[in-house]
Amino acid sequence: MKNKLLFALGFAALVSSVASACDSSTSTVPLVDPTKAEPWEVDLRSYRPQRLSRGVVLVFPSIAGETVLERRFAQRLCRQGLEAHVLNVVRETNPEEERRDLSIHDASYVRALAGVRAVIAKLDAERTQAPRFAIVG
Repeated sequence: MKNKLLFALGFAALVSSVASACDSSTSTVPLVDPTKAEPWEVDLRSYRPQRLSRGVVLVFPSIAGETVLERRFAQRLCRQGLEAHVLNVVRETNPEEERRDLSIHDASYVRALAGVRAVIAKLDAERTQAPRFAIVG
């Protein structure tokens, strides 16, 4: 009985360690800023399960930028078998520009959409089969 219990515990530990194995990396995705027609890069922090992923989740940080909350959330998704990417689509702006021009918020949405499209195109190019995408943020 004791041997069976030890075997079951050992097997459960092995399965959970295999299920939670994730690779982490950072990269940038180059694109052209659609609002200023200038080169720009989206920062991407990726968490990929070592086994075949069940889908892809794009995680958007709050306006304050990427925090430990978003990283832990992405790690947890990865441990569940989902590929998770934390995107930084915020571009630094001049404080003077922020005060004078309230349409800067419209430009940030257009820029974020262009960033998401560029990231999805990059992720699609890396695969042989089309993944399912989800967006959280």
